[in-house]
Amino acid sequence: AQAQGIQVVATVPDAKVSYWDIDWRCPSLILLGNEAAGLKEELVNTTDQQVKIPLMPGVESLNVAIAAALMLYEAKRQRF
Repeated sequence: AQAQGIQVVATVPDAKVSYWDIDWRCPSLILLGNEAAGLKEELVNTTDQQVKIPLMPGVESLNVAIAAALMLYEAKRQRF
């Protein structure tokens, strides 16, 4: 994907950047892990961006469909 100019974005709980702080206007591939294990570190290390989805206190994780919806909405919002 990166060779074709597509940014690869991974969701990581301890990332320094929130998902709304990156530029979603370019073509993007989003990698989402499951609630228990997340993404493998070897895979995360190959990505262009690592982002987090900030959660309210007491919330441990989001369903992967909800996480995807949040990030896709932000990508769409930035493009229009």
